[in-house]
Amino acid sequence: EYTVVIEVKNCEFQDIRPVPESALNVLARGLEANQCESELWYEYLCLYWRHGHAEDFSDWCMTALQHAASLNIWWKVNKVNN
Repeated sequence: EYTVVIEVKNCEFQDIRPVPESALNVLARGLEANQCESELWYEYLCLYWRHGHAEDFSDWCMTALQHAASLNIWWKVNKVNN
């Protein structure tokens, strides 16, 4: 068993810079094992947005809120939708 720690500093959903696919894959595997971790969902959503997958971003946000509801995720989702 491995523990992976990924920290995204100053994540802003308006910031769309290239993100390696491998970073998303690591976080996706972490979410498969820890669906209730709101911080993991938040980091995944930040990277997902920056990776340029905006077309289904709202769906992933709703999934995150269903599995790990947190104000942090809710506020960021609200910020993107407004």
